Amino acid sequence: MNLQNAPQQTSNKRRKRLSITTRLLLLTFAIVMAGYILESVLHIRNDYAYRTASLNTHANLLADHNATVLAGPLWFSDHDAIAAKLDSLIKIPDVLGARLTQLNGDIIASIGSFGEGGAFARHSIEWTENGQTRLIGYFEIALNSSQADAVLLQGIFATAAIIVLLILVVMTSVFFAVRHLTQPLDALNELMSQLAEGRHDIVIGYLERDDEIGRVAHAVKTFRDNAVELEKLRNSLEQRVSEQTRDLRHAKEEAETANAAKSKFMSSMSHELRTPLNSIMGFAQLLELDAKKYADSPRYRDAVRHILSSSNQLLELIDQVLDFSKIETGNLEINFEDVSLDLIIAAVQETVKLLADRYNVSVQRSSGPCWSGLVHVDPLLLRQAIANLMSNAIKYNRPGGRVEFTCTRMAPERVRLVITDTGVGIAEEKHADLFQPFIRLGAEASTIEGTGIGLTITKKLLDVMGCAIDFESVVGTGSTFWIDMPISSDQTITQREPISPAPQNTIQKVVSPVADIAPPPVEPMVKPMGKPCVMYVEDSSANAALMQQYFLIIPGGPELIVASAGEEGVELARKHHPALILMDINLPGISGVEAMQQLRALADFAHTPIVAVSADAMPDEVSKAMAAGFDDYLTKPIKLSLLKEIMDRHLGAPESQA
Repeated sequence: MNLQNAPQQTSNKRRKRLSITTRLLLLTFAIVMAGYILESVLHIRNDYAYRTASLNTHANLLADHNATVLAGPLWFSDHDAIAAKLDSLIKIPDVLGARLTQLNGDIIASIGSFGEGGAFARHSIEWTENGQTRLIGYFEIALNSSQADAVLLQGIFATAAIIVLLILVVMTSVFFAVRHLTQPLDALNELMSQLAEGRHDIVIGYLERDDEIGRVAHAVKTFRDNAVELEKLRNSLEQRVSEQTRDLRHAKEEAETANAAKSKFMSSMSHELRTPLNSIMGFAQLLELDAKKYADSPRYRDAVRHILSSSNQLLELIDQVLDFSKIETGNLEINFEDVSLDLIIAAVQETVKLLADRYNVSVQRSSGPCWSGLVHVDPLLLRQAIANLMSNAIKYNRPGGRVEFTCTRMAPERVRLVITDTGVGIAEEKHADLFQPFIRLGAEASTIEGTGIGLTITKKLLDVMGCAIDFESVVGTGSTFWIDMPISSDQTITQREPISPAPQNTIQKVVSPVADIAPPPVEPMVKPMGKPCVMYVEDSSANAALMQQYFLIIPGGPELIVASAGEEGVELARKHHPALILMDINLPGISGVEAMQQLRALADFAHTPIVAVSADAMPDEVSKAMAAGFDDYLTKPIKLSLLKEIMDRHLGAPESQA
């Protein structure tokens, strides 16, 4: 569209003469003229006030003079003289009236009229005789203000006429000036509206003008050109953002798929490793419990010890790999609390006591002041981290060595736990690899047990809690590790309960078949009077055999009934009414969860303790099982000592052990 119009056809000379600046100057001149008119009006007003004041002064002078002249005639009651004086006064221009009054206000003599308006003056008449002055009356006079009023009206009319004329001139000038200004501005405003609507094919006029309008037109053109470029960039950016969003979404989906596959693989591997370990460790524990039969065979005891040691090391590796996987995939659950650092350290000391005795290493608090208060952490994760550092300080120490610890407040919000050992130390060239996974810095060739990921897990646990870990070490002298952790903002909380270890059902878990080992035939057992009955539902013959062997060596222990499937377990439970049910989760046919739910639906088993048994030790699976209605959760490999605790908790200790 072409917005060129008539104003654009005027000459350059006129455009220069009537520039915006010139028009503004003309407008300013009109305003100054209006101010001048206002000043004239004020001058007329002041002049009227001056004339009125002069008239009042004249009236006062006449009243004062004539009061003196009329004092004698009034005292002697010379009415002719009074009348002659009043007649002479009325002949004076501007005098409207004059009169004499007694002290009580009665009029003695009067001439003319006293109306509203004009000037009025009143003066007392006094007579002095024998040295005494008396007030004998009043003289009043009224003057006409018509002349002053006429001057005022004349000035008002003249000024009003001038104002009207100037207003007409100014309004006419402003009208044409504004019209001349607004036409191109309206056109340019319309162009801006079209640009705002996204129309970039417009034709911009007034570009040839060299005044302010021309400069505005060039600015609009620049804006139009920039808008065109911006639109191109926006379209290009939208396309690239769309492509990158699609790529990121695809990468996110791939990462989530890989993460899920990793978690599934770790869970499956855990189950595959735990299932055979259940038999290995279980039978080794049975051999250890029944060692009296082989008391004279050192080779037997050594073999059992090696089996248990290797099994425990393998189980520790599985648990640490799963912990590492949880941290890497962001599935680690953190529960921050304000807890006593002293209680956490005391719990760790109790945990590593047996290990310290085994390695002949003392664990003690350093001499000197030690900070004691509350820290804001996850108590279980912090305990795990401190326990790992203390375990390393013990295992990599020398016989008769020491492990010392102390706590120091580093800042208003931080406290540092320092753990120092007298071990072999770490070479400086190996410091950079200390927190790398599966790197034992040469210790893999020693007899010291370890997995190589303990410190990696420790650092990651501390990182997610907002803590920091560092160390220094000298070969032949020992190492010092320290943890900086946040101090609780509320130090008034009192925690007296000891920090208990993580419950069994917070570890990880898994599932897989093992080579069946034919269990020895179980002869029917007659339940003794008052002897409780335990039912174990397990499809693995090896695991069933392990449980049967364990129950055979429990002094005064309960009777064991074994079922190989969920359906069989439900039937045997209804027949024998066991006091405790150990239920494997992964069963052929109906699952252990379904079998438990069928039993719970029966009134006789609404409150019977049912313990889940599974090699799947992942936390979410444990939570699901507990939420489904199980009373406890036992992970494979089964620790017989933990099994005994669960049985004692739900059945009570056997009488022979009471």
